[in-house]
Amino acid sequence: MAEHIRRRFSVARTGVTMAVFGLLAGLGIKNNTAQPQTFVLDPAASNAIARNVIGSSQIKNHSIQLGDIKLHQVPSYKEYKSYVATIKQQFLKLDVSNLVHKLDVYDKTTSDSTFLSKIAADAGFLHKGDTANNALKLDGLGSDQLVQGHGQVFTGNTSLGASDSDIFILIGLLRASGRYDAAAGGPSPNVVTLTNTSSSPLNVNGDGKGTTTIAPGGSAPFGFADGSVRTLQVVVQGGAQAITLNFSSFTVGNGHSLLGQALVGSF
Repeated sequence: MAEHIRRRFSVARTGVTMAVFGLLAGLGIKNNTAQPQTFVLDPAASNAIARNVIGSSQIKNHSIQLGDIKLHQVPSYKEYKSYVATIKQQFLKLDVSNLVHKLDVYDKTTSDSTFLSKIAADAGFLHKGDTANNALKLDGLGSDQLVQGHGQVFTGNTSLGASDSDIFILIGLLRASGRYDAAAGGPSPNVVTLTNTSSSPLNVNGDGKGTTTIAPGGSAPFGFADGSVRTLQVVVQGGAQAITLNFSSFTVGNGHSLLGQALVGSF
């Protein structure tokens, strides 16, 4: 009997011991799983979150819903249609009657089966570097019908007295001077004297007496009445210059003045 009780006690003690080990094992496993875990955040992601920066690469397609968009951030379909209609009104519609096909203005034909093209329009269009036939015309007149040559205008005036005073000097051609010859009387008291300063003879017309020739260094007088105008034509003998002289006499009270103009041209 005593042996039976001792055996029962040993079994009970062994069971209690196993229960204690099982409890300790369970507590150890539970403690290991309950410990907190530490995660390291990527620095780039941390900076993006700190700056509240979210771009297209962070958003999946079709993930944004209507509730995520504030009013007027994106136009509605009605607003979009109104915008498109407004834009279309700003453009003129093409009128077929105003359109010209290229074949109507540019005649392109082929010369053989290899499609080496010959442009017939070349004969009707101005080439680069060419000059149009009417480019040199003025009111339909060609350059050969226009006044040509080179010229200069000289103007001078002087108060007339008993002695000669210069009206103008054409360097290398002539000198024009004037005086009032009251003592001489007659219908032509205003006298213009032309002096040849060139190296060639000067032929002068306009005094009604034919051509007057003035030798180099020589002079010739031409008279005209008060308040009148005198025109003389001078040609350099053997040269290519022509000079037209106009003189006007003005009388105010007892004073006399002379205005002269010279047009010098080449031919």
